Amino acid sequence: MDTEIYISSGILELYCAGALSEAEMREVERMASQFAAVKKEIQAIELALWSFNDHIFAGPHDQLKTELIAGIKLNSPNNITEKTHETALNNAVEPEVPSTAIPIVSPVIKEIIPEQTEKPLKASKKTISVGVFLVIILPIILAFGAFCLWNNWDALLQELSAAKKTAANAEKSRAQIDSNLKATSQTLDTLRNPDLVKITLSGMKFSPAAKAVIYWNKNTNQILLDPALIPLEDKDHCYQLWAMNKGETLSLGTFSATNKNKQMLPMKATSKASVFIISLEPKNGSAIPNIAQLCLMSKE
Repeated sequence: MDTEIYISSGILELYCAGALSEAEMREVERMASQFAAVKKEIQAIELALWSFNDHIFAGPHDQLKTELIAGIKLNSPNNITEKTHETALNNAVEPEVPSTAIPIVSPVIKEIIPEQTEKPLKASKKTISVGVFLVIILPIILAFGAFCLWNNWDALLQELSAAKKTAANAEKSRAQIDSNLKATSQTLDTLRNPDLVKITLSGMKFSPAAKAVIYWNKNTNQILLDPALIPLEDKDHCYQLWAMNKGETLSLGTFSATNKNKQMLPMKATSKASVFIISLEPKNGSAIPNIAQLCLMSKE
């Protein structure tokens, strides 16, 4: 398990703050017992929290305490009452108020001091709560931000991979187009040759609608076959071109009518042929043509 991911998830801060369920706390303790890095991180978090709390609860220094208590005594109602009573005694002609009429200076101070000192304690508790909140939530926020950044980065990588595949497919298509253009250009150059002879093959009884054209250069003996109007064969058969001359039959090769680009097919060269025929043969061709499946024939 990747302890770095587990540590950065924020669950250890929640554990130290006591914000996990019983089962989750047991799981954290199990991880701490198995992985020293997890245990060390928990100890570091607890030490940070204790240091933070000690700093908050340190309270005001002694001089500030003395000044606060002196100010409270100076402004307390009992102190004001005592001074007013002393003034009345000095100005009265016949003092009638007994000297025991001012009994409650010390008790009132005891009641007022807790009321005045209670507010800083409440403020300290509130400050502690905010500090603990920041200590717990900040790592979670950072972990969430890192997670979002990782997701965005992963999405960008996927988009880059898709763009590379698209570019590769485009390059492949461009190469195929270039190849087709080159083949077409070569075919046109061949067809422009004045020594080229065009021979048309018509459909026989087996496939009466079939048509094919042979371009035969009698100087180079090269043969190009255009099978554009030959019906598609099944997967167990192929077409075979034959050249017949004075009772001899020569195979010029097999081909398929499923030519996707309908390009002209170069066949075996021959110097002599009075008739060209095309028959439907088994997948790998035959030694002699199958007359029962004769598809096309040229005129003599």
